[in-house]
Amino acid sequence: MKYNKLGSTDIDVSRIGLGGEWLNGKSQEEVKAIIETAIEGGINFFDFLFNHTDYVTKIGKAINEFRDRMIIQTHIGTTEKEGKANRDRNMKRNKKFFHNTLNHYKTEYVDIINIQFVKEKEFQDVKGDNGLLGLANQLKNEGKARFIGLSTHNASIAINAIKEELVDTIMFPINMINHNLEHRAELLSLIVNSGIGLIGIKPFAGGKLLQNNRTVYIAKYQTGGISERKKIPKLINLHQCVKYCLDQKGISTIIPGVHKEEELAAILQYYKISRNNKDYKTILPELLS
Repeated sequence: MKYNKLGSTDIDVSRIGLGGEWLNGKSQEEVKAIIETAIEGGINFFDFLFNHTDYVTKIGKAINEFRDRMIIQTHIGTTEKEGKANRDRNMKRNKKFFHNTLNHYKTEYVDIINIQFVKEKEFQDVKGDNGLLGLANQLKNEGKARFIGLSTHNASIAINAIKEELVDTIMFPINMINHNLEHRAELLSLIVNSGIGLIGIKPFAGGKLLQNNRTVYIAKYQTGGISERKKIPKLINLHQCVKYCLDQKGISTIIPGVHKEEELAAILQYYKISRNNKDYKTILPELLS
């Protein structure tokens, strides 16, 4: 594994991290196996997306012995309803669930508190003193988080958050499908010049890039704005997708999500395989045609 500084923070993060979305609903044994595989492979950056009880209970048990080897990012903007994850912008409930997450993880703080999936219509409310950004700053000032992040599928929101100096990190989709996405180049240049840490999400466009030789529908949330039907190249592989993402300027880490231990083990072969097997130069034009 190789490591980068997370923007201008003092944190060193593995270039390949672990997205925790698909740990939701897994058994305790499955969660433990995936996290142990990540740790053994040199991953130290973990994004734990949800705060509902079943999720944080299983994560907490799985990470107990590894906390000092982990950079942990948790989210606000999601709580619980009827035992399941629920998008929620209420400050009081989010504060309660955040503290519950800390208790389950047996930690006094998280490294990054991320404001989850900000949409354009709510951006003004989110960044207000009574919005989620206000809560994030409060928790940071209390020593419960070291840095503040924001995730969005809208490049304009990410750009504005950086220009207004609201956050330390940005989560945004980076993959071959959105190579020519409007405002993506501007966003990446701004990230480099501002020292913001970029956490690349959707490196496989929600798995669509791995459906070789098939025509698939790719949704906007999987690309950050592009929605289209696309024929996936016959010879594309996951390591080409990973290399493409890691080659983009400003990237600190990417966080693929996995359903099972074997998928993560395959991704972790990235630093062991030949350059030729990671070369995407012929794949990219075919994909974008």
